[in-house]
Amino acid sequence: MSVLNNYEEISIGGEKYTLCLRNRCILAAEAELLNQNLINTVSDMPMSAADTFTLFKWAIIGGGKNFASDDAAFELYMAAVDEHGSVGVFSAVFKALQKSGVLGNGKKKAPAKQEKE
Repeated sequence: MSVLNNYEEISIGGEKYTLCLRNRCILAAEAELLNQNLINTVSDMPMSAADTFTLFKWAIIGGGKNFASDDAAFELYMAAVDEHGSVGVFSAVFKALQKSGVLGNGKKKAPAKQEKE
């Protein structure tokens, strides 16, 4: 059996970025969310642009990209919105959140591929 990826990828300006919400990033993001509660934030759809940016920033950080400042993170976020639209960016962030295992079970194993006879 193979394990499903626990991350999502997004291409921004021709460069691929990994969105991964590991525990430390979820805890850091939660402190910056408007209501400071991840589950309430995602269950209260539609999510605010500020909360989408917060989760995007921490998902990118979790994927290995460090930002010199929040302004640099916001620049990348706006480039992503310009390229994919707010719904596209939200969708990528939400998929990364699902794959993290916080919502549902993102750690399920995929069935093994069956070889053709």
